[in-house]
Amino acid sequence: MPVKSPLYDRDFFAWSRQQADLLRAGKLAEADIEHIAEEIESPGRTEKRELISRLTVLLLHLLKWRYQPDKRRPRWEAGIRVQRNRLADHLDDNPSLKPLLPQALTAAHRDAALEAVAETGLAGATFPDACPWTAEQVLDGGFWPGISAVAGITLGKGRSNVTINPSTNWFCERQPRGFISPVAQHPALVAQLPVVLLRLLLLRLVRLPLVRRHFHPRWTRQLRSTLSEDRRIALTNHLAHRLPC
Repeated sequence: MPVKSPLYDRDFFAWSRQQADLLRAGKLAEADIEHIAEEIESPGRTEKRELISRLTVLLLHLLKWRYQPDKRRPRWEAGIRVQRNRLADHLDDNPSLKPLLPQALTAAHRDAALEAVAETGLAGATFPDACPWTAEQVLDGGFWPGISAVAGITLGKGRSNVTINPSTNWFCERQPRGFISPVAQHPALVAQLPVVLLRLLLLRLVRLPLVRRHFHPRWTRQLRSTLSEDRRIALTNHLAHRLPC
């Protein structure tokens, strides 16, 4: 008959030392095997709960990133990267948890969606009932939902945010679903984008009366002449009259 030590409920520290001495002495018949087995399993349950907890935090960040593109900031990007790093470390320490990722992802998304509704103020129907991403995508440091790389510039799908970096929304704009940025249609312009932006900004400033008085008309003509017609149409349609947010 298995032995149950009364110390387990009364003095756990004394119980643990007693059981360690019995195991070292090889006295398995006197050891509290049932409670020892429970204590060995307990860290395993704790590690699984931590996996789900970290996935919940990461999914919450990813849902906010995907469904609130106009509020993306470096702090959000940092939060996603930190959680991915911590999950990678946790899985490195506990490789046997990797087969449990799909199940843990399902449980984590259930809570993450509820928290996303509370934090964003968006309707619950905004967020999918099941996690829309695989475990590989969620843990992939290069995966940013709602963003696809086009010629070095990232374009948000659906709400179409044009960004130079996934963490910074320079123009903070919204376009109709299916909108294709003119910049994406002219990948050769990407390398010249900083210079073009500066010129367009100067052209905008020239319209101000205070600046116009000190800006020679010849300089304005030179600025305009540096942009060929097709470039000016493609870029001004998308960038003119828009200053970085």
